[in-house]
Amino acid sequence: MKALLNRLIKRRLLFVIALAILFVVLYLFFTRQSHTVVAYVTLDDHGYYPSLIATGEVVPPERIHLAAQVGGRIQKLNIPEGEIADSGDVIITLDPRDYQIDYDRARAREDAARIRLLQAQTQKSREAEIALAEAKEEYKKTEREYYRQRSLYEEQAISRSAYEDAETAFNLAKSRVESARVRYESYQPGGANIQLLESALKESRVERAAARLNLDYTQLRSPDRVRVLELDVERGELVKEGEKIGTLGTLERTEIEVRIDQRFTRLGMVGTPADVWISGDPEQKWAGEVVETKPRADAARGVRTSIVALDELPQALVPGTVVSVQLISREPEAAHLLPDNFITTKNGRTGVWIENDGRATFVEVRVGQRSENGVVVRGDLAGGMHVLEPDGLSEGSRVSINEEKELANEI
Repeated sequence: MKALLNRLIKRRLLFVIALAILFVVLYLFFTRQSHTVVAYVTLDDHGYYPSLIATGEVVPPERIHLAAQVGGRIQKLNIPEGEIADSGDVIITLDPRDYQIDYDRARAREDAARIRLLQAQTQKSREAEIALAEAKEEYKKTEREYYRQRSLYEEQAISRSAYEDAETAFNLAKSRVESARVRYESYQPGGANIQLLESALKESRVERAAARLNLDYTQLRSPDRVRVLELDVERGELVKEGEKIGTLGTLERTEIEVRIDQRFTRLGMVGTPADVWISGDPEQKWAGEVVETKPRADAARGVRTSIVALDELPQALVPGTVVSVQLISREPEAAHLLPDNFITTKNGRTGVWIENDGRATFVEVRVGQRSENGVVVRGDLAGGMHVLEPDGLSEGSRVSINEEKELANEI
């Protein structure tokens, strides 16, 4: 009976194990069969570089007025009309002799002020210290003598006049100590004499710097690589401060005025790289960058103006030519560019589906600028993630990544 019962238990146990194995096999079979193979985009690690395509117009070369910064007599015309001057070249020289004299005097005054301050900090300070020590020593002697004389006077051993002479000498010694102490302290850091001498040195430095600047102004230098268009003066002629004495024209670059929507003014900041091409002919492009931002905006139209400069002078880009300009941010943003059809909604929230350990997970995103290359999205996304085409997906549904279905992610 016991053997029969054991056989029955073993049979039931084997039956349960067989059912469990069958259940696992069926589960694996059906779950594998339920995987969805989807198209996907792999997010790049380098982020998104914002860009903007705007319309621009080639502007005429800038004309620069050359003016005298100081008055004087023309000594030399170094670069004649029609010639090219590089940045820093001296175009016109004024007679510098008077300004050289002023500078030499200012430098001498500064040297003298520096020496006086140094002497005060060393020699004068030491002399004041010695004088204070001597005054204190003399004070101690007169103090002892004063009290001796007072004692004698109280004993009526000396006359009143002798006592008063001792008192006078004692008070005089005390005032000499105070005077010596004040003088000594005035030569210490922060003392009155040191402050006066330091102030005098600062003033002399300012005077010397101003005289140096005026001396430098006797050489009228080119602000950039330019062509000397006109010279309005001759050698020996006397000119006044601020008087226009010539006209220069900018060289070596083409400038383009670009009007940018105020929402994208960050892309119009100085230093932003740019690609330029004649509208309708994108095959030929020229590289440049923003070199200037106009201070005023057109509030009615909501635009700002930036100037893009090219490092070359293309013959096709004559003043007035309308061109297309692509401005490209120098720094990436924490954003990604995705195909428009990868953006979806779930329970009223905008987001994308990503693959997470073989399952679909919904991630909420913020949608930004749209372009022909896709949509800019920001959210909890990172480089290397697989963003899935959303058709037929639900939270937790199993998905398979097939490299044959990976789409190019062009930024």
